[in-house]
Amino acid sequence: MAAVNMVVLVATAGTTFAPVFSNTQGAKLLPSVANLIGSSYIGAAGIVNSGVAEVPDYSAGVESWLTGTLNTIVDNRHHRVDEDLRDLLKGGVNSKNMTIFDLLASKDFLAPDPNLQAYQAEREKQYMYALSVNAGWRFEQVFIVHANAPPGGCLSDNRGRAEHLVCLEEKPKYSFWLFNIGQGRERDSLKNDQAQVTAPSGWHMFDDAGSQTLNVTRKCVVRSSLMMHRNNLADAVDHSDFVSITSALEREGVVMPGMDAVHWPSDPEKTKHLGSVPGAFSIPIFRNPGGEAISSVGEDKSRNYPCMAGEFSWESGWSIEKDTTLQFLKRSGFMFSEDWEDYCSGHNDCEGENSIDWHAELNAFRKDGDPEIPKKLKHPFKKCTSPKSHDHLGTPNNGT
Repeated sequence: MAAVNMVVLVATAGTTFAPVFSNTQGAKLLPSVANLIGSSYIGAAGIVNSGVAEVPDYSAGVESWLTGTLNTIVDNRHHRVDEDLRDLLKGGVNSKNMTIFDLLASKDFLAPDPNLQAYQAEREKQYMYALSVNAGWRFEQVFIVHANAPPGGCLSDNRGRAEHLVCLEEKPKYSFWLFNIGQGRERDSLKNDQAQVTAPSGWHMFDDAGSQTLNVTRKCVVRSSLMMHRNNLADAVDHSDFVSITSALEREGVVMPGMDAVHWPSDPEKTKHLGSVPGAFSIPIFRNPGGEAISSVGEDKSRNYPCMAGEFSWESGWSIEKDTTLQFLKRSGFMFSEDWEDYCSGHNDCEGENSIDWHAELNAFRKDGDPEIPKKLKHPFKKCTSPKSHDHLGTPNNGT
């Protein structure tokens, strides 16, 4: 999955993230680069089908599975890119259905530039890293609580541990909390033994820009996930839908002015808010205006689960039209979680809307090899009367 995403997004990056490149003296990144890079990297996406099973076996450990998969991906991509470029130069067509002769005749030809290869290599490395982390987190149950901030703004929000909070300059009235609820206690025989809330693996490394995360920060994680959420791009990226990704980035303010070099729009602050790797992270967004789902970490006191998503409070204002819980369950993997239903109904005292049954739709969404949908997990919750207070923040947890 990371490879599919990476080859699409790096191709997109060749078209839309020229400012880093075009700051070099005399550099011009023309649309022909997008054609050449797009043809090469999109062609490499097919390695996933041959290199990774549809339902991967990671029983030996996620780390070993991911490492082995990425080694295969990198090696195959190298050969596939070389072959694709060779075919183009021999008269084959690229992803735009253009031959090398079409490119030359289009007055859209890139003059040789020694900076291009270094720029493209750095972008690919950054995207590969970010997308690999995102893919690894898909094996966990990571989510972002998107809450309204207190009157003092996001920086004054003390409802959880500070290391789980992300504040964005462009959204000072909102706070973003990143949590993980592991699957280790699922399907056990103890009905009152649900997992505690923690951080995802390696979350502590994203504190500041630095070499260990290739300058990808916590803000980049949230900004990318927000962009994916508001453009409904989860499926588009998983299916290597290059056109939809490019269109979404253009809607976000990245523009391609005809045959000239690609530029940021007149307001560079707007596109800065896409982060360094837009599209690489797609952590599920849990919209929760009242912040009831903000939780302590590493302990049972003040623990909350993500029970009701939508533009309403947990005690009033619910309607099925406003409810976004179904999509969140699908995207996060909580659709398979008996603990999610047990904790929400038994500890956050959530009441189901029994006239609505999601079980058939959730079953239809399952893939071969997926766990069964828990029998009780079929109704949306219309009220949760016992969200836990935020008196206890929990113990430090870096997701190590």
